[in-house]
Amino acid sequence: MFGPLYSVLLIAGAYAVYVDATERETDSPIGWAIATLAVGYALGPILLGVFLLLYLVLHAIEARWGRWSRGHAV
Repeated sequence: MFGPLYSVLLIAGAYAVYVDATERETDSPIGWAIATLAVGYALGPILLGVFLLLYLVLHAIEARWGRWSRGHAV
């Protein structure tokens, strides 16, 4: 049961990363999606969760930094 569910979650996670990277106009959205799939298949579901959490936290910090730097620019 966990095999098919994990595969669906892995593909959904890679798709979410791809959509986010495309929206942010990063250099390689397909590369981020492939990295997500590679981490998920090679290291398992727990480390995939850590990878996705780190991805989201870093983008949240980036967004906050951008708002702060625009608001306090000289």
